[in-house]
Amino acid sequence: MALNANSEVLLFRARKRRHSFTTRRRIVLVLARFVLRQKPETAPVVVLSNTGTELPTLTQLIEHTAHLSRISERTIWRWYRAFLRSGFAGLRSEKRRDAGVSRSFDRRGLAICFALDKRADGWTVRQICNGVGLLWPRLYRDGSRPPCYWSGRNFLGKAERP
Repeated sequence: MALNANSEVLLFRARKRRHSFTTRRRIVLVLARFVLRQKPETAPVVVLSNTGTELPTLTQLIEHTAHLSRISERTIWRWYRAFLRSGFAGLRSEKRRDAGVSRSFDRRGLAICFALDKRADGWTVRQICNGVGLLWPRLYRDGSRPPCYWSGRNFLGKAERP
């Protein structure tokens, strides 16, 4: 939670919502049906919304769908382009490329040196993490938190033990 600069009100940080595959598929199918019904030789198809407004273009349909589903237009366009590129497989959530890789030790040379030195001395991962946790406030005065045990374990697991 962050404090607003102009008031005493606490603002909540917006979390990124994860939309399910069925939500993505449902929205994209509406768009795909609309596009398939548009034929150049016939009169354009106009979709009526639940409020009675006409939606003659794909852009207006996406705007309306985004408003109803509380999803940004940009996200819906991205889903639609992914659907056009690779079908329903494009709508599936992909695993992040950096999943399982901690960035706790990025640009933290002193902590890395300390951890590797103590690893060479035969310290356990728990001892090293506790030592890094005690030294962290003195090494890095930027208010950051020291790496957790699991980040240290993943990092030190790559280093050879004597």
